[in-house]
Amino acid sequence: MQRLPNYGLPGGYRHRQEPAPWDDRHLAGEFQRPVYELAANVMADHDLHSVLDVGCGSGWKLVHLLGSHRTIGTELEPMLSHCRHQYPDRDWLMSDFSTPCPVECVDLVLCADVIEHLSDPDLLLGYLAGIPGWRLAVISTPDRDAARGPGDLGPPENVHHAREWAAGEFARYVGQWFPVIRHSAYAPNTQAVVCRPAAVTVITSCYNTPGRMIDECAASMDAQSLSAWEWIVVDDGSTHAGTVAALDLLAAHPRVRLIRFLENRGLPTGLNTALRACRTDWAARLDPDDVAMPEWLESQAAAACDLPPRTILGCQIELFEHGTDKTLGRTRHPDHVTQEVIDRQAAEGCVWFINHPGVIYRPEEILSLGGGYDESYRSGHEDYELWMRAFRAGWSILNQPRVLQRYRRWKP
Repeated sequence: MQRLPNYGLPGGYRHRQEPAPWDDRHLAGEFQRPVYELAANVMADHDLHSVLDVGCGSGWKLVHLLGSHRTIGTELEPMLSHCRHQYPDRDWLMSDFSTPCPVECVDLVLCADVIEHLSDPDLLLGYLAGIPGWRLAVISTPDRDAARGPGDLGPPENVHHAREWAAGEFARYVGQWFPVIRHSAYAPNTQAVVCRPAAVTVITSCYNTPGRMIDECAASMDAQSLSAWEWIVVDDGSTHAGTVAALDLLAAHPRVRLIRFLENRGLPTGLNTALRACRTDWAARLDPDDVAMPEWLESQAAAACDLPPRTILGCQIELFEHGTDKTLGRTRHPDHVTQEVIDRQAAEGCVWFINHPGVIYRPEEILSLGGGYDESYRSGHEDYELWMRAFRAGWSILNQPRVLQRYRRWKP
């Protein structure tokens, strides 16, 4: 992911390297009450029934202001033991953001004035990104300009804070990770954003791809200019030690969900499995031996927003030689695939009007088209079969003119 430098703060901002620990066991509802009230309103407006409060402190506000819902709170010691003692009928979990959240599904994620306490706030946002199934998130922090006036470059007066953001800075910083749909200010100096989860799911099926190629593919995902993504990787029964090791490492990424088959079942089955696991409106294709351009997801997702139902959107790819990185050429597929285009290509002896790598589509629609990819096509051409089936059913097949992925030519 291409992160904003300095956590989105101005150049020259002075961070506190070792903020003092914060313990609010002696407090009740003195702080962040408007944030919890915002969370309650969001839950009512969107018919949400469960909330995960990340960094819940004493637990008082979670229980007393959101207690009509199913609640889960996460904390460190000694606050965790305090919460369990005070409210034994509620769910409390230990979390320091170093391992994935064990909660299987929750409607709302709440994180009230936690992020400013952390030396590395990216760890928190990565942790939130890895929580499965949430529909909305509320994240708050003090507003530096409201508290101290414009032009302040830190460190914060509050010794418990590592840094503080002005309103626009915070919305842009969080927006790298999640689409921000609301940004509110509360007296005297609190700001909160309401976010949606990932905008697009990248789907990949992998069988014995060399580990180095998987690492390069993963690096290209971390370099994406759009950060609101998750990545479902299906290990299709890989047996090579290097592949298994690379996928094990990838599984620790907070935005990656690894699904493992015990035996090789073929690319179409792997892709259909990933499609069924998608939690977003859009899915985008990436092969484990290819490299995505930094703007791939941002460009495809932006173009997809205006597409009507039953549309498949491809992009151009650049072919490169494995080992030398030499560019071998690029595709120039038509903007709009028509019967005339298909007939002309058939007469020329090569029907190839869209690339499988880089394509974006709606997973529910693909699965509704006869179950998705035809799983009998284990030896290839599963993409062409799907495209032709969609075209004959009246779907639109479009291509962006930009090169957005690099396709590796190599022999296993």
